[in-house]
Amino acid sequence: MHKSPTLRVMFAGALIGTIAACGGSDDGAVPPPPAPPPPAPAPIDPLAAQRSVAFAEAPFAFNEMAAASVFFGTDETVKVLASSDICATGTAAVNLDGAAVAIGATLPTGNHVFAGTFSSCRTLSTSTLTGTSNFSYSAPSTILTGITATATASAMRRLATSSTGQAVDWTGTGSGLYTFNEAVANGESAYAATFVPANGAQLVNNATGTTLTFVSGELRESGVVNIASGAFVRYDVEYRSLTFSVGGSTVVLDGTLTKTFGANNVLTPTGEAQMRVAGAAAARVFFNAQGAFSADVSGAVPVW
Repeated sequence: MHKSPTLRVMFAGALIGTIAACGGSDDGAVPPPPAPPPPAPAPIDPLAAQRSVAFAEAPFAFNEMAAASVFFGTDETVKVLASSDICATGTAAVNLDGAAVAIGATLPTGNHVFAGTFSSCRTLSTSTLTGTSNFSYSAPSTILTGITATATASAMRRLATSSTGQAVDWTGTGSGLYTFNEAVANGESAYAATFVPANGAQLVNNATGTTLTFVSGELRESGVVNIASGAFVRYDVEYRSLTFSVGGSTVVLDGTLTKTFGANNVLTPTGEAQMRVAGAAAARVFFNAQGAFSADVSGAVPVW
């Protein structure tokens, strides 16, 4: 789980004639008018940075809605959780292949559908979900890695707070292809998860009534975690020509953002993603010193 006004400046010039003194007129050369100053740049909408961050967070939010049954309905070893362990408030009910599944059971390998229905469920990520998630997965040899799945959100409403501190109220409908792989070596887990929203999948901003439609591209999330401490060593987000359509405008995100964690968990952010609107540079998205999404805006960002 955004237009900028244009400032138009007009200039007028005046011809200046020269009349010679001392005995009559003299048709001397007329000097050219002074060059006008450059036009003032269009003012940047102060809310454009918030909207840029919202675009950066949109694929994460949709991924969470579509794959909520697995993200929240199981623990780190993919054992099924009870509703009280999924939701701090509200309720959640999960099922496997349409049938009840025992709490504590490990999701099986093979091809299965793990579904969840959420009702005002405040999750561990502090989002609140209401709706249905279906995770139709294939796990050939182990449920912990090498997974591919079609994750689907059915009118899943998500209430949350964005990186900029703004309340977010979005409803997601549609599916995406999800893959997850992990490798363990030298006391570290290196993982990569890729989410490819289906063309036509949608997020509706319930505050504005505006719809964001996924068109193409993908989101890749990867990292390295110290197994003993559970602490991140590195975390990466890569936007691969992730393309949205909003209010007739095409928005594209491209680039990689990284957080590297050193001694005492000191965070160093690097990298950025470029956001283009209708082919023109509009913003750059990056991790700030606190590790949250932030944006610098250079052009018009659609209202969403």
